[in-house]
Amino acid sequence: MKIVIDEKIPFIRGAFERWADVVYAPGRSIDARMVADADALIVRTRTRCDAALLEGSSVRIVASATIGFDHIDTLWLEQNIAAFLLHEKYGHGFFYTQTTLGKQLAILHHHGLLSEEDRLRTPAPYPRMLGAEYADVIQALHDSSVIVNEGFAAWMELTFLPKLPPAVGQSVHRRRSFLLEGDKGLEKLTQRSLYFKVFAPFLPPSRYREGYEYFRLIQGYFGEFYGSKCAVQAMLKASDVNVGIAESNGLISFGLAAASLRQALLDSSIVDDARADMRLRRIHKVLRDRQKEVWEKQRKLQCYQVCLHQDCPVNEVIRNQLTW
Repeated sequence: MKIVIDEKIPFIRGAFERWADVVYAPGRSIDARMVADADALIVRTRTRCDAALLEGSSVRIVASATIGFDHIDTLWLEQNIAAFLLHEKYGHGFFYTQTTLGKQLAILHHHGLLSEEDRLRTPAPYPRMLGAEYADVIQALHDSSVIVNEGFAAWMELTFLPKLPPAVGQSVHRRRSFLLEGDKGLEKLTQRSLYFKVFAPFLPPSRYREGYEYFRLIQGYFGEFYGSKCAVQAMLKASDVNVGIAESNGLISFGLAAASLRQALLDSSIVDDARADMRLRRIHKVLRDRQKEVWEKQRKLQCYQVCLHQDCPVNEVIRNQLTW
């Protein structure tokens, strides 16, 4: 965690160093470059907190050590708080708590095995040696989820942000531009990703665009009453990837050997059962080609009243056509 703090705030030095990397600077010199990778910002009136300072940064908390908010663009912050909640809580949060693949990635994160930086900090011999054995597999599993996970979070944000009060909802245009055109995260990831060297993304450099477009199109195929539910169901099926990662009594286990999992993820001659992004592409194609068939069954079952019906037409067509 990184915190940027106005150096003139009394008695604050030493208060946060135990938990974060702290940068102290004169209030007037705190700029967008300084806060780009910060998690929190503690300022006085000398620092104007608005889009010019915060747009595109990783800042999640802005605190002011003064009376009043004249130096803070509160509307801009309210808009971004709403976008953040839709994106992180209801987008990524849903993925990591409600999907088969997301739950397994959450276990890896909890044990410090999901990123190389975290793995180096884990205790030895366990779980560091386990992380080293599965390192390339874990990275490939994570990379295979990016288009689905990031695309779904962007779809949640851009679909439901306009439904909020106008003063907040109007930010959807700015957020769409930032997510779909301004983001370059996938470009950086593909440069070091073994997975993306084998299975190249279709719409770089944005992490969000390809997945977002699939969910947006699926929503459009099935209209106002069914569309958003079908998009969510498509995400659940794309992420229904079980590679046997589990935890018990504080220990993590893998249901497949590293070599088998490596083959399932990185061997292009193997079917797409373990690759969430490839699953989403194929699910989109099936739903596009069979939308009339699905729509007619939805009307008969009145899916607009009861979602995730036992005989869900989306699940049925995916199962019949793709065996998932």
